[in-house]
Amino acid sequence: MGIGMLFGTSFLESCGSTKLALIKTSANSEGRVSIPLSGLQNNMVRILRVTDYPFDIAVKSYEGGYLALVMQCTHAGHPLVKSGDGFYCTLHGSRFKGDGKVQTGPASQPLMHLPVEIQGDQLLLTLLKPVY
Repeated sequence: MGIGMLFGTSFLESCGSTKLALIKTSANSEGRVSIPLSGLQNNMVRILRVTDYPFDIAVKSYEGGYLALVMQCTHAGHPLVKSGDGFYCTLHGSRFKGDGKVQTGPASQPLMHLPVEIQGDQLLLTLLKPVY
């Protein structure tokens, strides 16, 4: 049985139709990250990897705003992977919806949302310390 069939999703989702992209960057001295709005198209997820930040961040644009989620399972603190329209924990199997809400446990708390704001043609994210 292939690993994609085992987990009910393809681990090659970044190759093709999902248009998943990894953006590598660093935070400024105030713990903020800036990314161009032009790279955030409607309903597409971008994965942000910030130097010296312990987890990737999923950034999503949607009609009316932007969402930034820390890709850390709220059950045991394990890193998450993008899976379909949401996120999956390979440690204990928790699944989270694209907005960070728990879909299936054992996790019971939603993903951490980071504060975002638009400044000119940039989206500014304020990094918060993961709590789990």
